Amino acid sequence: MYKKILSGILSLVCLICFSSAAISQEQIQEAQQGKYVGTKFSMTYHFKYCPWVKKAKAKDKIMFKSVKEARKAGYQACQLCSPPIKD
Repeated sequence: MYKKILSGILSLVCLICFSSAAISQEQIQEAQQGKYVGTKFSMTYHFKYCPWVKKAKAKDKIMFKSVKEARKAGYQACQLCSPPIKD
């Protein structure tokens, strides 16, 4: 239980650190919904704190709850933040 809480807090802190603009309630809720963020233009999935996620437009992002879900959709792991390739 503590691991999930810590993970959620870390995700929000990282999201704040990489964001140059104010974070909306919608962005916070979106960050809590999935574990990985896919970017449609590059067909890669990332950890939420990856700099590439920050650069992507909101309309080009898709949330994945697992690596399996991202890989099934045809997404590859980001080479910068190095998310796992298997769950």
